[in-house]
This record gives sequence, C-alpha cells and structure tokens, in this order.
Amino acid sequence: MTTGPIDWGAHDGDLVERALAVMLLQERPHAWRRIASAGDAGVDVADPQPHGCEVFQIKSFTGGLTDTRKKQIMKSFERILAGGELTQPVVAWRLLVPMGPTKEMEAWFRKLTKDAPFECEWLGASRVDLLASNNPHVVDYYFRDGKARVEQRYRDLLQARALIESADAGPRPAEVKESLRELLEALNRDDPHYRYAYEASHDAPPTSAEGARPGLVMSATECDGDRGCITIRVFARHRHAVEERPIRIHFGLEAEGAGSLQTALDYGSTTELEDGVVRDLVVDAPGGLDTKSGSAALRVSGHAEEDFVPFRLLLTVRDPDGAEQARTTVAVVERRAGARGKALICREVGGAFEFELRVTDPSLPDATVSLSAWTVTAWGKAPAQVRAGIGLLASMSSPNEFDVLLDSREGPQLMAMSIDEQEPLVPTEVAEFVEDLAEIQQHCAASLVVPDSISVRDVRRAREAAQLVRGTIIDGTWNEGHVTIDAEHVAEHVTTLTAPHAMAVVLPYETEVAGQAIALGDHLVRFASARVADPAAAITSAETASDGQGIAVRIVPGDDDRLERMWPAPASGPELG
Repeated sequence: MTTGPIDWGAHDGDLVERALAVMLLQERPHAWRRIASAGDAGVDVADPQPHGCEVFQIKSFTGGLTDTRKKQIMKSFERILAGGELTQPVVAWRLLVPMGPTKEMEAWFRKLTKDAPFECEWLGASRVDLLASNNPHVVDYYFRDGKARVEQRYRDLLQARALIESADAGPRPAEVKESLRELLEALNRDDPHYRYAYEASHDAPPTSAEGARPGLVMSATECDGDRGCITIRVFARHRHAVEERPIRIHFGLEAEGAGSLQTALDYGSTTELEDGVVRDLVVDAPGGLDTKSGSAALRVSGHAEEDFVPFRLLLTVRDPDGAEQARTTVAVVERRAGARGKALICREVGGAFEFELRVTDPSLPDATVSLSAWTVTAWGKAPAQVRAGIGLLASMSSPNEFDVLLDSREGPQLMAMSIDEQEPLVPTEVAEFVEDLAEIQQHCAASLVVPDSISVRDVRRAREAAQLVRGTIIDGTWNEGHVTIDAEHVAEHVTTLTAPHAMAVVLPYETEVAGQAIALGDHLVRFASARVADPAAAITSAETASDGQGIAVRIVPGDDDRLERMWPAPASGPELG
C-alpha cells in the first residue's frame, strides 16, 4: 500500500492527533497515550526509557502559529516543566505538528525551551509525513475508506481455500508452511490496532489458557465436527488499541446472573455465566470476527495487570482465647482492575485453595476489603502438600477469628476479622482424613493423592492405618480367620488349639482407600482366644500334603472374640498357642 501527501488541515483536529498518536505507537510498542478529561498535562504520548520518559505533545496545527496556538504550546510546556504528572523524570520533550517552522517560529521555540533541563525538539511537517509514509495502513484506516476495507479483507481471507485445494490429494504439512506464513502476513498487513494469529487443531484449545497470552484481547474458536477447529486470536498492537477500535459485546441477562456480572465489572473478578443465562449475544469485533447468538455461555474476567509484582501473605486462624489453630501461606499472583476496585488472585502455596482479595478504591465512601470466591483445589495433590491449607479451611468457623499478615509472622497485620456463623469450606472430617493420608504416605511406597470423592469407609480405613503407623494399638473383634501352618507341625498345633488359646500371628497389612492401594508391610495380630474350627479336617489335609507344604487352617474365636493389631511386626515371629 502506498499513500500520497495528506492535507492535514482538511481533517478534524482531534482525528489528526489520534492518528498521529497511533502512528507513534506503531513504532514504539512500549509507549502509552494519555487521554485525560481535564487536560493531558503536556503529555500525549510517553515512551518509557531506562532513565526517564520521552514525551510527545501532538498538535494538529497547520498554516501558521497564532498567539492562541502559542499559548496552547506554552501551557503544555509549563506542565511538562512541572513534571507532567509522570512517575518518571522527563528526558526529552518533542512537539509533533504537521507544520514546518519558519525561522520566526524556530526562534520563538528556542526561546521557550532554552532553560529546559531536558532535550526539546520541534518535529514538523517532514517528520509527520515520514510517519505517514511508514504507516500507510494507519492513514488508510483513519482518513480514507480503510476501516471498511480492513473488515472486508479479513472476511475474504478467512474464507480462503487455496491451501486446501492446492493438490488433488491435498497438501502435505511441509508444503503449506510458506503459504501459511504468507496468509499470516496478509492478515496482519492493514490493521493499525490489532495483529492476528490462527491455530488449526483437532479439538478446541482450553479457554483457561487463553488469558496467559501477552497482549491477547480476544480469541474465537469454531469447530466443525470431524473437520477440526480453527482458532483466531486477536492481539493488541499497542496499549490503546481497545480505545481506538473497541470490542463491543451486547447481551441480555437473566436475573440470576446479574450479581456475579456486577462483581466482575466492579473488581475484574472472574465469573462464569452458564448457557441460558446469557441471551441475544452480539459481538462487534475486529478482523471480521463479529458474531451473534440467541443463547450463550460467557466467561467475564478483568485483564491481569502486567506491571504487578507478586508477593505473599500469611493466613492464620485463632480461637477466642488467641491460640493459633491453623496457618498457611498464600501467593498473591495476579491483580485485576474493575470500575470500583481491584481483585488480587491468591493461591495457597501447597495448592489447597484459591480465593480473591477484593479491595475497593480507597477514595470511595464505602471502601472495603473482602475475601471472596474461595475454591478448593486440593484434589489430586499429595496430602502432605495440602494438609496445611485444608486444615486452615476446616478451622474457619465461628467463634474463631481470621488474620491476614504480610509475608511472615513478623509482617504487619493487614486485616483481622471474625468468622461468621457458617459451615467451613472443608469439613473437619476431611481435614483429618488428609492428615491421616499424609502420615501414611511416610511409610507407604505408593504415591497417594487426595481424592475428590471420599466415603465413610475411606475415612475409617485411613484412620486405622494412620493410627497404626503412629504407634497406636488397634482394638477390635473378629469372627473367623485362617493361619498357615507347615504340614509337619499341623498335628502338634491343631492338638494344642483344639481348646481355646491366646494366639499371635504376623500378617501383611494391606488396605484400599478411595481406590488407592496401601501396603505397610507386616503387622502383628493378637487374638485373645482362638481355636481350630475343624481339627480333623486340618490333620487330614496335612497327612495328604507333600513335605514342606503349608496348610491353611481355619480358626474361630474361643471364649473371647477380642483382638489387637500392632505395627510394625517384631523381627522374630510369634509362636502359635
């Protein structure tokens, strides 16, 4: 695309200044544009440098420099001398105006800026025309019919079938690389605000991963059965892309979704609006990606702030007497902004849970700090990894109190709050179950995880195994069992055990908890009273067995059905009878 000379004075001044700012942003991807309702403080575009900001003041003046125009420039310059309301010092100030200075204008500008502690420069018509020639797509978009042409061009490109129809048998993957590259270049040739990328895949990419792509403002996936899915991603070319070419979404909302949507708008929180809650969805998007739907599901979330520096918080729960009941650390990993405040995304360091710390703008009369949107994420993780976090969730019930401190026990307290009368996010039984699994894991070779479904039987089995490895003797009762005796000793032991006797045997301890096999090796079982159930059958089996073969002998309680279990088994096995 080429562009001839532009009559800058024939266009609206605000439009000229917007277009010139966008041209600067094309060349300076880290720069930002100031849009202020009460003046720009002498800054239209600021480009951060290692030692400060290079500042551009843009004026649409053509034809001459009147006293009124001089006053406007002087006012902007004075604001820059005062700092320009910037967080960095000014290292250069450049006046960008589509008008070449006369010698009188040059003299006036030098006099105005001679005492400035930073470089000052008048960038006139030649610099503006160079900007325009380097960015013909911006000129076309703002001053000609490019806006409509860009949209139609994408619609045409997205319908291209040349790659598919390039050979009778279809192209091989290696043959389409250059064509795909050319298509990508064509997609990104004309739009001054966005660049595009595409992905072809068999299944739709997970939406949860899209937000982690730097600069992404939109992605659209369309799937067609066995033909696979095409995903188009839209990235901002500069920080003000969505201001210059907004992505607008219009939809109706059923009453049950109103509260969660308002929270998302207020704090940048994430909310999932299910299909049917959203109706009459219309998306006005760049790149020919407009869409309409009578019913839709919608995920709304604020954009994570790029300059956020993660930090950690210490959470503790205390009882009414001040004794600590539980503690864990969370990492504050993201900050999102909304209309009323910000949402800080907090993740427990062991992976047990997540929540949002919502902070209202302190300038508002009803400023608050709240902890919301708690989500348990411990399932499938190692029990020792999440035991502290699960323990804290289980202890969060009245009359306990909750403290948030910065970074460590010695850090400043950020908030303290009483816990409302409510059920804790995790029942106490679940927290005890996780503790038991963590204890068992120290003595079990299999890698255990916290299951997402726990039965009463799972809790009971985990508790028994945990008590054993902690050194507790487990009491119980029994009704039947088997012991294995060498064939040559059967007659001796059966005769002894015809009458009830105390008995101790070594058995492997194996159990199953939520589908996970737990083997702890041998343990000792003591029967208070046991006898052989059928002595004659046991002796007959021994007489017909080959030498050295073990015989399984059925035993039953004698006059006492109590037993004891102890782990681990002693090094030397016990004797029968």
